Amino acid sequence: VIIENYTMYTLDEKMVLLEDFDIRLTKGERYGFVGMNGSGKTTLLRRMSRYDIPKFPAHLKILHVEQEILGDETTVLEYVLSCDVVRVELLNREKKLNEESEELEKLMEKLEKEEAENKDKDKEEEPKKEKKKKAKDDVFVDSDEEEEELTMKQITKRMTQIQR
Repeated sequence: VIIENYTMYTLDEKMVLLEDFDIRLTKGERYGFVGMNGSGKTTLLRRMSRYDIPKFPAHLKILHVEQEILGDETTVLEYVLSCDVVRVELLNREKKLNEESEELEKLMEKLEKEEAENKDKDKEEEPKKEKKKKAKDDVFVDSDEEEEELTMKQITKRMTQIQR
């Protein structure tokens, strides 16, 4: 990894910590940062582990574990894993996607239930529709099929018979 002329400021960007600094890292080597307090060692490590340095290769795995930790119920393994910002981000994305997937599944179930209910209603209404169609066919005679003309009295009589 070679990053030339890198300038790094404090997190509040009020002061320059490193100016026109070259970062050169070789595969398989181990590095340690030595310097006075406030010189930017931790800031540089944080920026590298969070991939906040332009042109810093995203395929490199950098894990920065803070020196100061709270004395709580967190295990060492949990703490170290929580420092992997890429892993944490991916886990958060996974959680969000799983929640969205659950919501979509619930919506699909609801839609399928509604669709089934609609099919049942259609099946219930189908005989009624057929009965209405038959009644209509019985009342109105196609002139090509039958030459007789129906009087209003005959139509009323047929409709009364159908309704019974």
